[in-house]
Amino acid sequence: FPNERLKEQAIATGDYIPQNALPVGIEHFGNRLFVTIPRWRDGIPATLTYINMDHSLSGSPELIPYPDWRSNTAGDCANSLTTAYRIKVDECGRLWVLDTGTVGIGNTTTNPCPYAVNVFDLTTNTRIRRYELRAEDTNPNTFI
Repeated sequence: FPNERLKEQAIATGDYIPQNALPVGIEHFGNRLFVTIPRWRDGIPATLTYINMDHSLSGSPELIPYPDWRSNTAGDCANSLTTAYRIKVDECGRLWVLDTGTVGIGNTTTNPCPYAVNVFDLTTNTRIRRYELRAEDTNPNTFI
């Protein structure tokens, strides 16, 4: 969060429930460790984050939204990530992100967005490509 006050406010309103965060994907690039946190439960403000490996740890590491807060807005299909699930860094310094477009898990699952593959340039921290998968490319009973 940009500051402690906003973090406390998000906890008070239920927009951030730390114990609901379940990291499922990690990938390393340079001084950053990328972590995906699917929105399977309420209170996940950012689904694609990273840890700055240059910072010394005193307690839990800070998860920083990647590339920024706005790009982690659930349901903003064209501009943001809804649920980052799997990630991979390629040899060209690009981060490939599978966004399932779902919120919730099991009987609570909603699909505000289609599945999409997003590609980020890790030198400029910008999304350079987004490809929406067709409904027939996915299985509604799995995450892909």
